[in-house]
Amino acid sequence: MFALEFLNFVYDVQEFSSKTGVFTENPYSVVKPERGFTVGFSSGIIPGDIYGGGIFNGGKVAIEFVGYRSGDILITQLPDTTKEPSADNQPEVVDRVNFTAGKLSLRMEMFYRGPFKAGLKSNVIYSRLGSYGWGAGGGFDIYSSLDLKRTMGYLEIKNALTSPIIWSTGYKEFALPTADLRFGVYISGNLLLSSGVLYSPDGRGVKLARDGYVSLAIITRYASLYGGFVEGFPRIGFKVKYRNYTLGIGSSYHTDFGFSFRGDVSLKL
Repeated sequence: MFALEFLNFVYDVQEFSSKTGVFTENPYSVVKPERGFTVGFSSGIIPGDIYGGGIFNGGKVAIEFVGYRSGDILITQLPDTTKEPSADNQPEVVDRVNFTAGKLSLRMEMFYRGPFKAGLKSNVIYSRLGSYGWGAGGGFDIYSSLDLKRTMGYLEIKNALTSPIIWSTGYKEFALPTADLRFGVYISGNLLLSSGVLYSPDGRGVKLARDGYVSLAIITRYASLYGGFVEGFPRIGFKVKYRNYTLGIGSSYHTDFGFSFRGDVSLKL
C-alpha cells in the first residue's frame, strides 16, 4: 500500500465486502457519523493487516481518526532497470517492510434541507513505509446525500482540491479528485439493491468491471447479509448486532490472489 492508496483506503467491513455500507442503518452515516469505535483485522492478499479508529460526533461537527498497520509488503526491483518488465526481466523481491499510517479527519455538516444533506471533510495523514521514509499531507473531501426513504443517493468528491503527500526523501505525490457516485433502492421489504461508480481525471478512463459495483443486501434489525460484484470480483459480508456491539466478517475473491478476509468489531457509544 502506498500513500495515495491510503488516502482512499476503507476501514469498514461492509464497504470492503459489498460497498452497501453507505446506505445501511443510517443513510447519513457518512455525512453525520454516529459516535463509536471500531477495531479490525485482515488476511489474504497482505496477511496481518490491523486497523482501528473512532468517531466523536458533536452534532454538526464530528472528529474521526483511523490507524492502519500492514503485514509484509514486498519491495521489488527489475534486474535491468533500463528495460521494461518482460519474460526475461521479471521483478525480483529485494525487501519486505511494514506500512503504517494514521488519518485524522474533521467532518462538518454545511447544508441541510429536507432529505438533502451536504458536508465537508478535511484530512491530515501520516504514513511510513518501513525504513524507506515517512510521508505527511492532507486534503479536503466534499460530499452530499439524498434520502427519499425507499431510494437514496450519495455523491462524494475525494481530494477535491488535489491532495499532496510530501515524503521525507523530498519526493512529492498528488492525489487527483475522485468522484464516488452511489444509488440505493429498497426493492422489497428489507432487500436493498445498490450500485455506483468511481471516476478520476487521471487518464485511466472508466471501466465498469474495475470502477463500478452492484450489491444486494438483506438487512434486518439484528443481522445483515451483503453480496456484490466489486472491482470485477465477487465479495460477500455478514454482520450481526447485539445492543451497541456489531461484529462483521467479509471476504473477497481475486483470480490472482485467491480469497482475502476482513473482520471488525464496533461499539457505538
